[in-house]
Amino acid sequence: MKLSTIILPLVAFFIAIPDLCYAQDGPCLNDPNFTFYYAGQNRSCQNIRVNALRQSDMCIIPAVQQGCKQTCGLCCVDIPGYEFQLKRRNQGKVGCDWLRENQDRKDSYCRIWRAGSPTFYGRTGMMVRDACPFSCDFCQPQFLPKVPTITPGNPTPNPTVSPTKPPTVSPTGSTQRPSYDCVNDENYFVQGNPEATCLWLGEDEDRRRQFCAAGETQLACPQICGACCADSKDYKIETYLNTRKGCRWIGAQSNRKRRYCKNQNRGRLVRAACPVSCDFCFEYASTSPIMAP
Repeated sequence: MKLSTIILPLVAFFIAIPDLCYAQDGPCLNDPNFTFYYAGQNRSCQNIRVNALRQSDMCIIPAVQQGCKQTCGLCCVDIPGYEFQLKRRNQGKVGCDWLRENQDRKDSYCRIWRAGSPTFYGRTGMMVRDACPFSCDFCQPQFLPKVPTITPGNPTPNPTVSPTKPPTVSPTGSTQRPSYDCVNDENYFVQGNPEATCLWLGEDEDRRRQFCAAGETQLACPQICGACCADSKDYKIETYLNTRKGCRWIGAQSNRKRRYCKNQNRGRLVRAACPVSCDFCFEYASTSPIMAP
């Protein structure tokens, strides 16, 4: 087999990955009229989502990705300008960001059907979490297409080429910490959502473990994903006395931690720059495969 017959398709595949994962036509919604025949019956987006194995098998199919953007994790963005009716009509309408202010609002509204605007697919309403997946913590894992196994004529038995960026994710998952520069990438956004930063992952443990299972997220958010934990050697805060102090100075006293760690100082969140001194280290979230073997 010629090398070019292997390399060229793989190059095309890598180029297509960002489009498959992040690009979308229209709103970040599942098409309520979409069905796909699988395992003996037509499956809706909701039917695909409720079974994890079915979801992982079907969401690598391009037609399913197009019809079920949310279910397949191609996006997780609240619909801009979307408003829904509160339970008491005299209370009026609110937007998705209203839900984020406390957990009781999420518990009361995210799983119920409400009239809202603008309307999509001819519906006068929808499940609130479908219109506000980010605010409702309803982001789904991202699925990539399967890469075909390449069998050369030489003795090497059935090598499989994986498109994931290093570190390579093994089929059984990895529990060893890979090597990283221990700095979270401030320009990395989960599933392309500008509000879903590395620090956003660290706000919820279930969310952190779900998304840190992807090798790409671990590369971008090593400190949040628990791959490492190290204070910045160069970072210094400006104290209330107008002096410059490093991370070790903050960690030396608990009152300094309370005063500085959760605040921005000189352009950075202090505990992100000084995670050891601010007790902001995380347990390692081991990687798991994002593609079926």
